Amino acid sequence: MNYKYDCGEEQNSNNMNSCSIQGMMHHKDRYEVFVIESTNNYFIRQYFEQNQQTWNIIKKSTQSSSLDLVIINENIDWKIVNDHVIISVWPLSNQFYNKANFYKNAEKLHRSGKIRELSINDVMPQTYFIDMNIPKFSDEEKEFFRVHKSGVWIKKPVEDHRCKGIEVFDDLKQFQLRVGKNKPFKKQNYPQDKKSWIVQKYIENSLLIEGRKFDVRCFVLVASFDPYVLLYHPGYVRRSLEQFSLQDLSNKFIHCVNQSVQMKHKNYQQRKLETIWTYERFENWLQQNNQDPSQVEENMKKRLAFSALGQKEFVTTGKRQLHINKFQLFGADVSFDDKYTPYVIEFNEEVYLGQYHIPDLDIIFKQVVKSMLQIEQNHMKYHKIPHYYFSSPQFLEDMGQFQILYNEATNYSIIQ
Repeated sequence: MNYKYDCGEEQNSNNMNSCSIQGMMHHKDRYEVFVIESTNNYFIRQYFEQNQQTWNIIKKSTQSSSLDLVIINENIDWKIVNDHVIISVWPLSNQFYNKANFYKNAEKLHRSGKIRELSINDVMPQTYFIDMNIPKFSDEEKEFFRVHKSGVWIKKPVEDHRCKGIEVFDDLKQFQLRVGKNKPFKKQNYPQDKKSWIVQKYIENSLLIEGRKFDVRCFVLVASFDPYVLLYHPGYVRRSLEQFSLQDLSNKFIHCVNQSVQMKHKNYQQRKLETIWTYERFENWLQQNNQDPSQVEENMKKRLAFSALGQKEFVTTGKRQLHINKFQLFGADVSFDDKYTPYVIEFNEEVYLGQYHIPDLDIIFKQVVKSMLQIEQNHMKYHKIPHYYFSSPQFLEDMGQFQILYNEATNYSIIQ
C-alpha cells in the first residue's frame, strides 16, 4: 500500500523513512479520552486514571471537539468525532453478537471453500434460526423439525446475553407446537416469546471438571477492522457450582456457567472462587488428564479464527468510513466435548471488565485492558498508516499476552 507524506515522495508502507513516519503520526502532549460511565468499564477507567500524564479523561463526549479515543458501548454524537479518533465499537458489530448472523456468516464462509482446514460442523454446534416474525414455518425451521426428533437442544434469543431467555429442552414435539402457536408474535398473549431465537445442539457429552460443566471465556480483540487484525487472549475458565446432569434441564446453575447466573446460587459467596479457574490451572488439569495443552489451545484458536473470519466480508462492504479507526473486544465462549474437541458457542459484545472481587479475574482483566489500550493508543498515533503499525515490531511489543489469529497487514492467518 502506498501513501503520500509531508516529506515529499510517495513511499511504500513497508519501506518508510523516519521523516515519512513522523509526518503521518498523530502527536499531542496529552491525549483526550471519553470513557462511558459503566461498572463494566471499571478497569478501563482505572487504566486511564493511572496514566493521567498521557491521558485526559473527558466526562462528556460533548465537552471536547479534539477527542483521540472513545470507549463506548452505546451511540455517541458522531459530529464531534474527528477522522483520527479511534472508537471502541464497530457500527456493524451485530454481525458478531447477533447469534443468528454469527452462525450464518460462518456457514457462508464454510460454503465459500476459502477455509480448507475446518468445516462449520467442526467449529460450532449445529444451529437453526427460528424467526418469530413470520407466520409460517421457514424452510430452515421445517428442516429442523423434520430431521430432528430427539436429543437435547438449547434455545437462545438471538441478541440477549448472560443466559437471559435461554431454555434447555428435549421435547421437540412440544417445542414445535409452541413455536407454531406463537407465530406471528402476539404481544397480549405470548410476551415471553417476542424475540426470535436460535436453536443450537446441546453438547450432551460435555467435558466436565470434577463432574461440573465449564467453558473457556476467551477474549477476541478485533484490533483493527481496516486492516483486519484479530487477536486472541486465553482468558479464564468459568465453572458451574452444581453437578452436571441431563435429568434436570431447567436448572441454570447446572447448564449456564456465566457469573451473572452462578452468583445467584445460594452458596455463591462461600464458593465463588470455585467458579473461576485461571487458564494456567486449566492447562495443568489438561496435563493431568494426558492432554497436550498447546494442541488444545491451537484447536481452540483455529476455531475462533474461523468464526471471526466469517464476519470479515462485512468489513469489505459499505462505506470505508464504517470500518477505519475502529476496534472492538469480544468475549468468546468455547465449550468442549468429552473428546476435548472445542466448539465456539458465541461471541458477546458486552464484555464485562468490572469487579467480581475474585483476585484471579482482576489480574486477567487488568492484563487484557493494558494490552488492548496500548495497542489502540499506537493505532491512534499511526491512524493514517495503520498497515505500517500493524506490521511493525512495535505492534508485537504492545500485544502483551494477546496472540495473533489473523493479520491482514502481514497476510498472516492461523487457519488455512
